[in-house]
Amino acid sequence: MKTKLSLLVALLVIASMVLSACGSPATPTEAPAAPAATTAPAAPAATTAPAAPVAGCGLYPKVTVAIPSDPGDLKPFGVNMGSKPVIYHEIYEYLFDMKDNNYAPVLAKDFTKVDDLHYDVHLNENIYDSAGNHITASDVVFSTQKLIESGQNFKWYMVGDVKAKDDYTVEYTWTKPITDVGELEFPWARTVIFSQKAYEASPDQFATAPVGTGPYVVKDFTSGSKVVLEANDKYWAKDNPAPNHTANAQTIEYDIIGEPAQNVIALETGAVDYSENVPTENFADFQPGGKYADKFNTNVTSGSFVYAMNANTSEGHPGADPNFRKAVWYAIDNNAIATALQGTLVPAKAFGTPHFASEYQSSWDTTPNYVNTFDPEKAKELLKQTKYNGEKLVLAYGQDPTSETIATVVQSFLLNAGINAELKSLDQAAANAIDTDPAGYDIKIFGMGGGSLIGEWNRVMNNHELGKDYSVGFVKDPQLQKLFETANAIDTHTPENMTALENYVLDQGYFYAVGSPRINQVYSKNIDNVAMRESEFIIPGASTYKCP
Repeated sequence: MKTKLSLLVALLVIASMVLSACGSPATPTEAPAAPAATTAPAAPAATTAPAAPVAGCGLYPKVTVAIPSDPGDLKPFGVNMGSKPVIYHEIYEYLFDMKDNNYAPVLAKDFTKVDDLHYDVHLNENIYDSAGNHITASDVVFSTQKLIESGQNFKWYMVGDVKAKDDYTVEYTWTKPITDVGELEFPWARTVIFSQKAYEASPDQFATAPVGTGPYVVKDFTSGSKVVLEANDKYWAKDNPAPNHTANAQTIEYDIIGEPAQNVIALETGAVDYSENVPTENFADFQPGGKYADKFNTNVTSGSFVYAMNANTSEGHPGADPNFRKAVWYAIDNNAIATALQGTLVPAKAFGTPHFASEYQSSWDTTPNYVNTFDPEKAKELLKQTKYNGEKLVLAYGQDPTSETIATVVQSFLLNAGINAELKSLDQAAANAIDTDPAGYDIKIFGMGGGSLIGEWNRVMNNHELGKDYSVGFVKDPQLQKLFETANAIDTHTPENMTALENYVLDQGYFYAVGSPRINQVYSKNIDNVAMRESEFIIPGASTYKCP
């Protein structure tokens, strides 16, 4: 039921825009020193926190946040997937947080560069999880091993070994000197640290009842419905928390509401206090002068996440031909996709997102390319130069509502250009595996994000990332790798080198950017300030509230 309205709108868009595209001219798109080992004292188990003084009036009783997709599970892996970035920050923690491509201490106190290939990370000595388990260096090693086993160890190509030197010192051995922008983001700031004892005692490896070190504990997880957190009164860093690692609300409830129109109803009825998935057509009702303006505040932003596409370039697939790849991209109108998504997507104009203003060049937006130019006639001309002869291709996409709508609209645009595609929905496990399965798809819709634009590109362009000799799409291109490594190195991370990489990707037709979610934030006036992680993900626990 959640996706029916979006799909209906998509079909209307297809009827009015795709079918009328025949003969349409090209149209640029418009955006609508480590301490000695000691024996740790026993820590009491976590309990539900009583109302503790916050801004003089205690914890805010309960805040309810609408999230667009089910996290699937609460295992400590896949931390950037779907709604997990919003939930996980409250229950799990990392050695460091990322801040402006730097590493801000959380579980770690600091780190020491021993030499080019060895760094020591020094842990805080008083870390306990919500069940009272003491976290030491051996738990860090165990957590990294489990991440590797899960297959979710993205951007780990520089990690050679991780071992405990003593109870509070972890030695990292690198396969290369650390020279790239934000290179340790994933080993240090995207790897959840948890207790080996708690994990091994869990009957489902934290899938439904995780035990983390964060300021909140999970009280209820009903798949497809909600996730409920309660403040952890025994939070190890309660008296001296890292920035944005606080509990200012007693209860956080995340309600899974995929359909944008249902977010409007939930806000109107008071069922939720915060949503960032309100259709643009309804957004004015919550803004100053709107009928609900007395109860809500609003803000508009766009994050780092990008819905993107790639073609399978391996031998035997049409996507091995750059003319075919460009034909596919010129056939797609990402403005129409944004309309089908009820204005909740900001169409891309280049391959990337302006969220990273220091890296993304505004000139990319005005340079004609297949991302900002919809040209079905050019698509057909390019297709004639290929060996494609109408055979049915596989268009793969994730199971979230947004990807489903994108796939539905793209399928029709491709058909209009003479490309037949059947849709293939991927669950999380299949989506993780498909990048190393040449027979798995012909064209794929995927999401990418990161702490920087070059970090975002790493996953799809760096041929070290998949542990193979190719990058996403089975691309084996030494020039792409050379340009990526130049732009990625701290000493040569310049606008000129970023532009050279961007231009090469577009010239070869390797990737297409659909757009980034338009974040229409609507929140109750009982929320004084909305805390955001990396300027993108709400942190309800660190947000501030009016006295109840």
